Amino acid sequence: MLKQLFGRGQKPPAISKSGEPNPFVELYQQGKAWAAEHKEEGRRIVISHGKVKLVGYYYSQGTDKTVIFVHGFGSSYLERLANAQLYYNRGFNILTAICRGHGESGGEYRTMGYKDSEDVVCWANYLAHKENQKQIILDGVSMGGASVIAASGNQNLPKEVKGIVSDCAFTSIEEIIRFHLKKSLPFVPDFLILPLLNLVSQKKYGISLRRNSPMEQVKHARVPLLFIHGVDDTFVPYEMGRTLNMYCASQSSLASVKGAGHGEACLVDPKGYDEAISMFLDTILE
Repeated sequence: MLKQLFGRGQKPPAISKSGEPNPFVELYQQGKAWAAEHKEEGRRIVISHGKVKLVGYYYSQGTDKTVIFVHGFGSSYLERLANAQLYYNRGFNILTAICRGHGESGGEYRTMGYKDSEDVVCWANYLAHKENQKQIILDGVSMGGASVIAASGNQNLPKEVKGIVSDCAFTSIEEIIRFHLKKSLPFVPDFLILPLLNLVSQKKYGISLRRNSPMEQVKHARVPLLFIHGVDDTFVPYEMGRTLNMYCASQSSLASVKGAGHGEACLVDPKGYDEAISMFLDTILE
């Protein structure tokens, strides 16, 4: 299980394990088309966090506000560009970051948001200090959603970050593992497995299943948050989105999307999805 969580990620397959079409392929194709259309505006950026190289693609239209897109577990950064036009139409530059352990970025392992949240803070500081950006929005989905939430309580998050959008995030790595253990091994007590998994995870990967969790950090959030979650999400249960919103220390709201599974809110109700983000931006930005 830990190898599946922390091994390096690849572009999502065209067919899911169940044999059903993978809805994220549609987002990948939309994002790829958007990137091709705006190719002349884009440039590849490389920064580092510690000894890890982080790669992102920056599409600038010359303004002083940028959204940082953070992709999900094992996914491609191009998927996030499917949602770029909403921000672009509002004058935002677009930075789509490639998470460590994925694609062109370094890192031997994926970290399920544990170290990605600090990488997000690094990207935000890069934009604030190197690109002179005055208004920065963090926007993540799934693992990326967990990463941006965990960044919300980071003391090094620059003041230029004005808001965070998090779609279908989990409360902690431990809780999402517990949820799936109960589904796959309902008769095995999780208290027999989780301590061992946590011990191995810390020793082999340097990752705690409990510390630096979205749930822990959202209690110290210093910027407004918009949570989005599909009501029919069977991978990261909707209740986790409700819990994160409930314990958020800053101004927050939850947009619930009926009929949407994991990460499908923007596909199931694209109009409602865009309206929720637009209303959030109208509320928090000058």
